[in-house]
Amino acid sequence: MDKMKEKPLIAPIKISNRKVLIYLIILFAIGVPILNNISENQWNNMLNTYHLVDTKSEFEGIVYNIELQKFTCVNLNNKIYIRFNSMDNYSYKPFNFSSFLQVGDSIYKKEESDTVYIIRNDAKYYFLINSLSRN
Repeated sequence: MDKMKEKPLIAPIKISNRKVLIYLIILFAIGVPILNNISENQWNNMLNTYHLVDTKSEFEGIVYNIELQKFTCVNLNNKIYIRFNSMDNYSYKPFNFSSFLQVGDSIYKKEESDTVYIIRNDAKYYFLINSLSRN
């Protein structure tokens, strides 16, 4: 009986290491600018959508969604989109605002005030804008 070599169903592709390196360089050269452009567009969209909270801001609502980026971005149930710089209050655990805040919390701030209030389970908590409170 003659033993015949079976041919593979798919012929192997022979690519040299040099070709692979060239393909990777081309992919990198095209991919990095595309990814950079996408992330820059997302960043600009976030800056345009979320209002940075300062002492002049006024808002009230229930936290619907929290996104952590360079800022703490918060969507309220009444379609208010706000973002916060880092705020800490060492009276609480966790002490950082972005870790402390939870979906479902009531949150409000009055105009010309530097204090953001959070109400959770009938308890009232506060964080000061642009300050690291050591209360």
